[in-house]
Amino acid sequence: MESSDGYAHSVQLYDIIYRHEDYVQEVNALIDLIRQHERRQSRSLLDVACGTGNHLRLLRDAGFDGAGLERNSDMLAIARAKLPAAPLHQGDMRDFNLHQRFDVVTCLRSSIAYVQPEVGLRAALAAMARHVAPGGLLSVEPWTYPEVAGRDRVTVFGASWDLPNLKIAHYHVSQIEDGCSLLDFHFMVARPGEI
Repeated sequence: MESSDGYAHSVQLYDIIYRHEDYVQEVNALIDLIRQHERRQSRSLLDVACGTGNHLRLLRDAGFDGAGLERNSDMLAIARAKLPAAPLHQGDMRDFNLHQRFDVVTCLRSSIAYVQPEVGLRAALAAMARHVAPGGLLSVEPWTYPEVAGRDRVTVFGASWDLPNLKIAHYHVSQIEDGCSLLDFHFMVARPGEI
């Protein structure tokens, strides 16, 4: 996902749109999962598609020696501002090579959905697996599950944010087509003096 003017604009809104997400609960659930399945105390962690660094910051606060990988340079710039001491790398989850292995490799928030079906999924999973230390863990959060998504169903979701000096309206349409989940996002953003 390369930056374009439209996407770069939405990157600036990412933390506003997702500010009510319970990152603490998500990270605590992930840590519980890690502790349940680890063979030894996990210390090093790579967060693939780390976005603006919200999960990574909490994982580092919890004691992990956390690093991040992000394809989008605008997202990475925000993460670097939040996490100046963290090793953050720009790269594509399908073909990255950091020449390092980690006790835990994560790909959270359905980020795996950004790769192209099957060939991209296989490449991304292989690249992530190459970075897992022997006996380590790989945790990939899927976009959806077949039993949740249903078949041949179209779902429309909308939300809005009314902030001082900023109004955001968002809707997305999702559907299952030929076994693939398709998602189309739309945003309207208004500031005082703008139409």
